[in-house]
Amino acid sequence: MNIASCASAFPPHEYDQETLLRAFLAHWGHRLANPLMLQRLHGAVGVEKRHLALPVEQYPGLTKWGDANDHWIRVSVDLAEQCLSKALERAGIDKNRLGAIFFVSVTGIASPSVEARLINRMRLPVNVKRVPIF
Repeated sequence: MNIASCASAFPPHEYDQETLLRAFLAHWGHRLANPLMLQRLHGAVGVEKRHLALPVEQYPGLTKWGDANDHWIRVSVDLAEQCLSKALERAGIDKNRLGAIFFVSVTGIASPSVEARLINRMRLPVNVKRVPIF
Protein backbone atom coordinates (compact mmCIF):
# COMPACT_ATOMS: atom_id res chain seq x y z
CA MET A 1 0.00 0.00 0.00
CA ASN A 2 1.18 3.53 -0.68
CA ILE A 3 -0.25 6.93 0.12
CA ALA A 4 -1.53 8.42 -3.13
CA SER A 5 -2.91 11.61 -1.60
CA CYS A 6 -4.15 13.29 1.53
CA ALA A 7 -6.33 16.28 2.35
CA SER A 8 -7.81 18.07 5.31
CA ALA A 9 -11.05 19.87 6.02
CA PHE A 10 -12.14 22.16 8.80
CA PRO A 11 -15.54 23.01 10.28
CA PRO A 12 -17.04 26.21 8.87
CA HIS A 13 -17.19 28.40 11.99
CA GLU A 14 -13.83 30.05 12.66
CA TYR A 15 -13.12 32.08 15.82
CA ASP A 16 -10.09 33.76 17.25
CA GLN A 17 -8.96 32.68 20.71
CA GLU A 18 -10.09 35.94 22.37
CA THR A 19 -13.67 35.53 21.11
CA LEU A 20 -13.78 31.97 22.46
CA LEU A 21 -12.31 33.04 25.79
CA ARG A 22 -15.05 35.66 26.19
CA ALA A 23 -17.67 33.00 25.42
CA PHE A 24 -16.11 30.56 27.94
CA LEU A 25 -15.99 33.21 30.65
CA ALA A 26 -19.59 34.23 29.96
CA HIS A 27 -20.70 30.61 30.29
CA TRP A 28 -18.42 29.23 33.01
CA GLY A 29 -16.82 32.28 34.60
CA HIS A 30 -19.18 32.42 37.58
CA ARG A 31 -18.40 28.77 38.40
CA LEU A 32 -14.62 29.15 38.34
CA ALA A 33 -12.72 29.79 41.56
CA ASN A 34 -10.15 31.79 39.61
CA PRO A 35 -11.26 32.93 36.12
CA LEU A 36 -7.82 34.48 35.64
CA MET A 37 -6.39 30.96 35.38
CA LEU A 38 -8.60 30.29 32.34
CA GLN A 39 -7.37 33.52 30.77
CA ARG A 40 -3.76 32.55 31.45
CA LEU A 41 -4.29 29.08 29.97
CA HIS A 42 -5.81 30.46 26.77
CA GLY A 43 -3.06 33.03 26.49
CA ALA A 44 -0.37 30.37 26.84
CA VAL A 45 -1.60 27.74 24.36
CA GLY A 46 -0.32 29.59 21.31
CA VAL A 47 -3.50 29.01 19.30
CA GLU A 48 -4.67 31.94 17.19
CA LYS A 49 -7.95 30.52 15.93
CA ARG A 50 -10.17 27.47 16.17
CA HIS A 51 -12.80 25.94 13.91
CA LEU A 52 -16.11 24.86 15.42
CA ALA A 53 -18.86 22.64 14.08
CA LEU A 54 -21.55 25.08 15.22
CA PRO A 55 -21.69 28.83 15.78
CA VAL A 56 -20.22 29.58 19.21
CA GLU A 57 -23.58 30.97 20.37
CA GLN A 58 -25.21 27.53 20.03
CA TYR A 59 -22.88 25.67 22.40
CA PRO A 60 -24.44 26.82 25.70
CA GLY A 61 -27.73 25.26 24.52
CA LEU A 62 -26.09 21.83 24.22
CA THR A 63 -26.75 20.49 27.69
CA LYS A 64 -26.27 16.80 26.93
CA TRP A 65 -23.12 15.15 25.60
CA GLY A 66 -25.20 13.08 23.16
CA ASP A 67 -26.64 16.21 21.54
CA ALA A 68 -23.16 17.67 21.03
CA ASN A 69 -21.88 14.36 19.69
CA ASP A 70 -24.79 14.12 17.23
CA HIS A 71 -23.74 17.49 15.79
CA TRP A 72 -20.14 16.25 15.68
CA ILE A 73 -21.17 13.15 13.72
CA ARG A 74 -23.16 15.16 11.19
CA VAL A 75 -20.39 17.69 10.60
CA SER A 76 -17.66 15.02 10.65
CA VAL A 77 -19.26 12.97 7.91
CA ASP A 78 -19.77 16.10 5.78
CA LEU A 79 -16.15 17.17 6.29
CA ALA A 80 -14.86 13.64 5.68
CA GLU A 81 -16.68 13.52 2.36
CA GLN A 82 -15.20 16.88 1.32
CA CYS A 83 -11.76 15.75 2.41
CA LEU A 84 -11.86 12.37 0.69
CA SER A 85 -13.24 13.87 -2.52
CA LYS A 86 -10.38 16.39 -2.50
CA ALA A 87 -7.77 13.68 -1.88
CA LEU A 88 -9.14 11.44 -4.65
CA GLU A 89 -9.17 14.35 -7.08
CA ARG A 90 -5.58 15.30 -6.18
CA ALA A 91 -4.46 11.72 -6.72
CA GLY A 92 -6.38 11.42 -9.96
CA ILE A 93 -7.88 8.08 -8.98
CA ASP A 94 -11.40 6.75 -9.08
CA LYS A 95 -13.08 6.09 -5.72
CA ASN A 96 -13.44 2.42 -6.67
CA ARG A 97 -9.65 2.02 -6.53
CA LEU A 98 -9.49 3.29 -2.93
CA GLY A 99 -7.67 0.82 -0.69
CA ALA A 100 -7.80 2.47 2.74
CA ILE A 101 -9.24 5.41 4.66
CA PHE A 102 -7.38 6.88 7.62
CA PHE A 103 -9.71 8.98 9.76
CA VAL A 104 -8.34 11.18 12.54
CA SER A 105 -10.32 13.02 15.21
CA VAL A 106 -9.94 13.96 18.85
CA THR A 107 -13.43 15.32 19.35
CA GLY A 108 -16.26 12.78 19.20
CA ILE A 109 -17.19 9.16 18.70
CA ALA A 110 -19.54 7.39 16.33
CA SER A 111 -20.92 3.92 15.89
CA PRO A 112 -21.06 3.14 13.03
CA SER A 113 -17.80 5.02 12.63
CA VAL A 114 -17.45 8.12 10.46
CA GLU A 115 -15.50 6.24 7.80
CA ALA A 116 -18.15 3.47 7.72
CA ARG A 117 -20.83 6.11 7.20
CA LEU A 118 -18.66 7.62 4.48
CA ILE A 119 -18.43 4.29 2.68
CA ASN A 120 -22.23 4.12 2.54
CA ARG A 121 -22.71 7.78 1.63
CA MET A 122 -20.11 7.85 -1.15
CA ARG A 123 -20.73 4.27 -2.31
CA LEU A 124 -17.11 3.34 -1.78
CA PRO A 125 -15.80 -0.23 -2.14
CA VAL A 126 -17.05 -2.31 0.79
CA ASN A 127 -13.64 -3.94 1.19
CA VAL A 128 -11.78 -0.64 1.76
CA LYS A 129 -9.62 -0.83 4.87
CA ARG A 130 -10.69 1.57 7.62
CA VAL A 131 -8.15 2.97 10.04
CA PRO A 132 -9.72 5.25 12.66
CA ILE A 133 -7.19 7.18 14.73
CA PHE A 134 -8.44 8.76 17.95
